[in-house]
Amino acid sequence: MDPQLIVDRRRLRDLLDLRPDWILQDFADALGRSLSWVKKWAKRLRQAAPDDEEVLAGHSCARHTPPPALSQLVIERILDIRDHPPQGLHRIPGPKAIL
Repeated sequence: MDPQLIVDRRRLRDLLDLRPDWILQDFADALGRSLSWVKKWAKRLRQAAPDDEEVLAGHSCARHTPPPALSQLVIERILDIRDHPPQGLHRIPGPKAIL
């Protein structure tokens, strides 16, 4: 996690309290961030408790659900293509060729 991001989020939280009369573009200009960044983080910070420090870390980018399972027929077909490559390929096909 980039420490500068946490600093900017904390500065935004402070500015939201100090300058309630500012528009979002004013916050973006003061922080040197984009308007869309300010919109996203202003919403998250307003929804969180005022003393919540965990909100400054952001959300995880990790996948929350496992990828869909491949059917046995697809697995068998991929293995067959690898074992018996198309004529003229002259190599074992990789993922792009199989796709």
